[in-house]
Amino acid sequence: LFALEAGESIGNPSYSKNTQNIIAFDYFTEDEPDTYYQIGIDTDKNGDDPSYFDTVFENNDVGYPGYSRLDDKMLFNTLSGKQQDVNIINIDKNKISPSGTAKLFLPDASWAVWYAQGTRSTTTTKTDQTINFGTITDKNIGQVFTVSATTNSNLAVQFTVDAGSLSISGSTVTVGTTAGKATIKATQAGNTQFNAASTTQTFCIIPTAPRITLSGGNYIISGGKNFQWYVGGNPVGGQTTATTLKPDLNGVYTVKAITDDGCFSAASNGIENKLVVLANEPNESIKVVIYPNPTADELRIELPTGAVFKEANFYSTTGKNAMSFDKLSDNNSLNIRDLPKGLYSVKIDTSQGSVVRKIIRE
Repeated sequence: LFALEAGESIGNPSYSKNTQNIIAFDYFTEDEPDTYYQIGIDTDKNGDDPSYFDTVFENNDVGYPGYSRLDDKMLFNTLSGKQQDVNIINIDKNKISPSGTAKLFLPDASWAVWYAQGTRSTTTTKTDQTINFGTITDKNIGQVFTVSATTNSNLAVQFTVDAGSLSISGSTVTVGTTAGKATIKATQAGNTQFNAASTTQTFCIIPTAPRITLSGGNYIISGGKNFQWYVGGNPVGGQTTATTLKPDLNGVYTVKAITDDGCFSAASNGIENKLVVLANEPNESIKVVIYPNPTADELRIELPTGAVFKEANFYSTTGKNAMSFDKLSDNNSLNIRDLPKGLYSVKIDTSQGSVVRKIIRE
């Protein structure tokens, strides 16, 4: 518990009746040959903590201290002339400090023991510890990086692979060749004072970006299994396993590969698609305004004066007719809440001609 210097002596230890980390004992030093101290200590604290110990009583005899049944009092021997008496003193809630002054308890007596009936646990109560393990950003195949974590117990943390294509040596992590989700586990085994603890961090091993080429008017994807197309950086359609797409929108097409567990690659190379304007295409001189764009539900249509709405057809990037309307609502809008998210071409037919607009369903 502590080291004694030359000339110091302790003895007659007495545990508290209810708290296993509290001990009282006699203390004597040759520098004060006629003085004895009854000392209380809390073994759960270290010697640098001011509340580690306290002097219960400065005595003129060896005290043989002993706690009461509730640990709220202490008995000890003392001398009155040549007669030994037993004194009593109240003890503070911390069980190592006096509360008030000592009083005579039993005259002409010594070695008093306060008995209590009951059971006393010898099981140490451990403290839970917390691991602070920061977020890990997504990593590329073959990348090497280090991880770190701390605990409120200041005990060292061990790292292991919980899932994914990884290897770990100490705190150095090497990413393998398989893209997808990966998880690293940080563990602290605990000791006599702290319970074991663990936590995890999950991140993506980024798949290799695919490439697209143009062949026979179609875009062909090389590399990957699941895909998401983009036009001008905006997603179009949903995720697909098809490796061929016929472009039907103006703009730069790119594609990303996606793993089965949802990790996205960087964008592929881009190919710009330019639609040829034909003589029978819609008359873009008709001033039709649609808003808001993007929208999640209602799309308002403003027609020029005298124009009558006939129908509206929404086309996906693959050319599929995804939704049609033959009339506007009372507030001149179309409810596209049931339309899947993505980029669409909407063809609006009126009594004065037709127009095509691009809209994003968000």
